[in-house]
Amino acid sequence: MTDYKIIISNDKKWNILEKNNFSIFYNAEKDFAKDFLKKDFKLPNLKLLKKFLYDYIGLNNFIYEDNNYIICGVDKLNSDNIFYFIKDKNLFLSNNINDLLKINNYKFNIDETSYKDSQITGYVLGKKTIIQGINSLRAGELLFIDKKNKDFKIEEYFQFYSPNTIIKNSSELIEELKGVEDKIFQDLIERNKDKTILLALSGGLDSRYVLTSLLKRNVSNIITFSYGYKNNFDSFIAQKIAKKLNVEWKFYQTTKESYKKIYNSSLRKEYWNFAGQGTMAPNLYFFESIKKIKDEFDINKITIVNGQAGDFITGNHLPTFEESEYLRGADIAQLLFNKHFQLNMKINKDKIQIQKYKMQILEQLKLKKEKYYHYKEAAKYLELWEWKERQTKRVINMQKVYEFFNINWELPLWHQEYINFWVHQSYENRYGRNLFIKYLVETDKYNVFKHNAEQLPKWLTTNTYITKIGKIVKFLSLGIASDYYYNFMSLFCKYGFMYSPYSFNMYLKKFNVYKDPLAYLNEDWVSEYHRNLK
Repeated sequence: MTDYKIIISNDKKWNILEKNNFSIFYNAEKDFAKDFLKKDFKLPNLKLLKKFLYDYIGLNNFIYEDNNYIICGVDKLNSDNIFYFIKDKNLFLSNNINDLLKINNYKFNIDETSYKDSQITGYVLGKKTIIQGINSLRAGELLFIDKKNKDFKIEEYFQFYSPNTIIKNSSELIEELKGVEDKIFQDLIERNKDKTILLALSGGLDSRYVLTSLLKRNVSNIITFSYGYKNNFDSFIAQKIAKKLNVEWKFYQTTKESYKKIYNSSLRKEYWNFAGQGTMAPNLYFFESIKKIKDEFDINKITIVNGQAGDFITGNHLPTFEESEYLRGADIAQLLFNKHFQLNMKINKDKIQIQKYKMQILEQLKLKKEKYYHYKEAAKYLELWEWKERQTKRVINMQKVYEFFNINWELPLWHQEYINFWVHQSYENRYGRNLFIKYLVETDKYNVFKHNAEQLPKWLTTNTYITKIGKIVKFLSLGIASDYYYNFMSLFCKYGFMYSPYSFNMYLKKFNVYKDPLAYLNEDWVSEYHRNLK
């Protein structure tokens, strides 16, 4: 590297603090820049800097430059992006991939490996983007440039992983969790005391937990809302919960016609440019509902809150290991492949691709293929991979819709203290959300946590006959036609309106290859990049 160039996008709502010998651009908590500048990090050693970023509560994406160093950091959620690429020994840095494309006159190619990733998972894996040569910092990473030496390095300061496990009895842990909850929600309430909190209420436990945690603290400035197809199970349950808790509930309906209209609009294209950022096709499932909220409310007086990722953090994604106390590295890779590489049901049957992705997983987790790992250790690796890839890409990207409409948002269950509590818990406490369920039941002031271990069906309340017919199909075909049947019936599930931009003939060709609408979105997303590149 001989030189560098920093490009800050005007399209992104980043702040700047600038003086004669330094500048810091940031999308972070309002006090982050001041807190950062107060510190003597004793650079170029990164120990104190990494500790500062690890301990910092809140969002903290930034690009800092002074006479000696450039430091870029992405927070633990990957709530925003920082990109880099090298051309003619020059390092380009930006918070917007589109600006990097522009200054190079769009003379880039699609990265075929990244394209394959997006087809099978719905997002690009690792540090790569869909654009060949352009990389992205990932959650919990920082990039450090020493100007004198003209070199740079990327290091991790946080991972969703702990080598240690806290050993305490349930009663002690429940008391500790009460304190964590109090800290999280008192801070949230204080930050939003002059705003109306709009809580996205689903049929699951996490948004319900957020709602009751606010109500316990006498929050009155709250409105709940749900969205999607009429008669979806989430909104059905959410309405019942809101009624029982005597809070206002709104429903923002999306139809096939309204979704198709938005999908074909320039507004959707603007959103994809804003949120896609070379990593994935942004999900549009609740885009219309947020647009309606933006039109209905004064956006300066609201904050949208949801409970996303709470299920992952508290252990709901952990598998059972009843049959195996020890797993080989190859077994861990296979479990991850079986769970996360299913979007394209043709590619995931390609033996060459399967082996390629399994090796990639092993390399990323630094596991040996034939080495045995205890199941409790294996569980930690499964979650580490999912945090680094799916959660901080696909799940967190869904929050971009709020930013697109200039609406403030919060994810209380991604609070640093909440993560710190759960990441150190034992497999037994986290599997099936055991400790979390105990906590909900013991602190259930409103009697709304009668836990049902089954997931809410993806069908509508008006077409539960689909599963009844499915059982008959499975019985008569000895299970052979069951997957084929359910794949086709996805057209009638709660995501059914997301197929509306496509012809029925296309659906007939693709329904047994594309697992869900994200696969269709992905193809359109890549095609739009193809049209823009030279």
